[in-house]
Amino acid sequence: MVAEYQDRTVMRAVDAPKPPAPAKVRDILEYRTGLDDTLPPTPLRDLLSASGANVFVLSVDAELQETVQRAGGDQYPVYTVADWGELRAAIEGGRCGIAVLDAALLGQALARRIAELERFEDRLVTLVAADRTDAQNLIGFLSDRKIHRLLIKPPALGITRLLLESAVSRCIQLRERAESPGSVTTQRTEVRPRAAAAIRSGASRLPSWLLATALVSLMIGAVLVASFKPLWPSSPSGQRSDATDVRGAVAPVGAAVETAPAADRFADLLARADRAFSEGRLTEPSGDNALDYYLTVLAVDPSHSLARERLTMVLDALFAQAEAGLLDNSLEVVAAALAAVRRADPQSGRLAFLDAQLERARAANKASAALRASTASAPAAEPAAPPAEAAVRRPQQGELDSLLTIAAARMQRGQLVEPAGDSARDYIARAAQLSPSDAGVARARADLLSALVTSAGAVLKAGNVDASAALLDEARKLGAKSDSLALVDGEVVATRAARAEQRRAAMLATARERLASGALITPAGGSALDQLLALEADSPDSAEARPVWAELMQAITSNATAALARGDSAGADGWIAALARSGRDTANADALRRQLDTMRLRQQYLANWSPSSELSLLSYARPVYPREAQIDGVEGWVDLEFIVDLNGRPRELRAVESQPNGHFERAALAAVAQYQYEPFVRGGEVFERRVRLRIRFTLQ
Repeated sequence: MVAEYQDRTVMRAVDAPKPPAPAKVRDILEYRTGLDDTLPPTPLRDLLSASGANVFVLSVDAELQETVQRAGGDQYPVYTVADWGELRAAIEGGRCGIAVLDAALLGQALARRIAELERFEDRLVTLVAADRTDAQNLIGFLSDRKIHRLLIKPPALGITRLLLESAVSRCIQLRERAESPGSVTTQRTEVRPRAAAAIRSGASRLPSWLLATALVSLMIGAVLVASFKPLWPSSPSGQRSDATDVRGAVAPVGAAVETAPAADRFADLLARADRAFSEGRLTEPSGDNALDYYLTVLAVDPSHSLARERLTMVLDALFAQAEAGLLDNSLEVVAAALAAVRRADPQSGRLAFLDAQLERARAANKASAALRASTASAPAAEPAAPPAEAAVRRPQQGELDSLLTIAAARMQRGQLVEPAGDSARDYIARAAQLSPSDAGVARARADLLSALVTSAGAVLKAGNVDASAALLDEARKLGAKSDSLALVDGEVVATRAARAEQRRAAMLATARERLASGALITPAGGSALDQLLALEADSPDSAEARPVWAELMQAITSNATAALARGDSAGADGWIAALARSGRDTANADALRRQLDTMRLRQQYLANWSPSSELSLLSYARPVYPREAQIDGVEGWVDLEFIVDLNGRPRELRAVESQPNGHFERAALAAVAQYQYEPFVRGGEVFERRVRLRIRFTLQ
């Protein structure tokens, strides 16, 4: 079997292809019954992309992006963007038909952005993803139909898939209406012309007595709905008023009822229904689920197109539950889902088909149970194993064939191992659980192994080495042992080695260029040092890098020494840190660090003064008392600041304060200039030290 692997890498919006002429895809989207419908002549993703029904996710939330991508699968083209401008450009260019806005990313700007998108409502479907708390504040956008749906975060895969299906259907509907001459369509107006025509034509053929009966039934249903208290708001006093509001549309005889605009008639009820649907409450709990809400609206207004459309989404979800239950043999789940569908659409052909499938599954289970009971009660001597095996296998054969057919369809699509739960590998594994020795299972597994190896070779030729290696790993896990696998595996190894060599050569060339331009340690991540460190991590014993390393170390050391010489402690610190980061010449780095520490101490001792008493005074000269002050009987003091140099001699003397001013400064400076201190030593190094000294002048 020849199969193509589909690369599931998320593309950015700017890389998305511009759509050609719109294509018709509604018929493909609405396939539901035949298994052959899973194999359209043209992939659905390509048709949707050509029609402009691309899904763009504006978010940086990895979980949201992954869930939307998985939910879309290969059915819908999904792209992610992190910038509003990119999304806006995609919309204006006609490349985006469905926009998923992350409320957490847009924050306060969400309302403004939704308002900006209203001008595209004739061709754009807008979804908003928000956590449960924020979603409560966004119901108004849903009720006003400014957005199509709300997606609760963290998103559930099943609900996300349903919302995407609804959005794609709506997008195609908008595109088709735009192509229809004379059509007027907005995102807030939900009208189905073909359905309306069918209703009109059907009504014209109905007998008058049947129409009258239907009208009476409708009035009775409306009264019953109006009496269903949990669905309708109460009056401020907590009691129902005699005349219900417009949501009930029913009043006792003689009561006055004000009719509100039709657009607001069911807004509250529809908002509750949408919230229940987004939270997965399709049929439970009773009275507070999407199905009950939509049926209530339709009981009052059977022509309500929006409720009818959203009810269809609920029914599709229930049908999906039933189909999954049949595959899992969870017949109670199937019965519950079909019972809920029967309440809304008892004439559905799909319902009849699944009812028949359910009955067959029940009969098969009953036969299997009876066979097991008879086998258990039979005498041990009777060799009943072969007939029993055949009898057990027959009830399962339909399910086994279905699983293998779906597996073949997934291989044809390229869904070999992804998405989880809906890939060829998963369906074959489930088939093997039913009948491990079945020849069809063995053939399907062989086809899958061949497809994995073939796809691995194809994606390797396309340049995706990691994807190719992942496919080969899956093939090995499934027991593949073939010459073709070994051949592709060897090509993967060779390609990785060649790319590694190219990568190392590029890093070395970049390091040389950075070194020549003087970008030794900056900018961060792009310097010569960064390039050489990355190269060393990739190839520790690269002989070509050794001379470049030597030149870089010499340049860094020279810059560090120059910075120390000019007293630039910050600059020296950066160069020495880079030298240490290189992991080379650690002895030189340690020596330079000690020089830097000494320089910083020297700068500190010169910048901040301390009392002169911290130094040992070896000799001094008494100051001469000024004659004028002595005659006048003036006493006082002078504070001097000076530096004791490396020889212990004062320099840069100055009087910083005196009392009284102008009498004793000269005499104090002359005396201290003759002082001799013991040089200041710390850690074996001699430092200059700034000190202060007060000289007092007193008369005896």
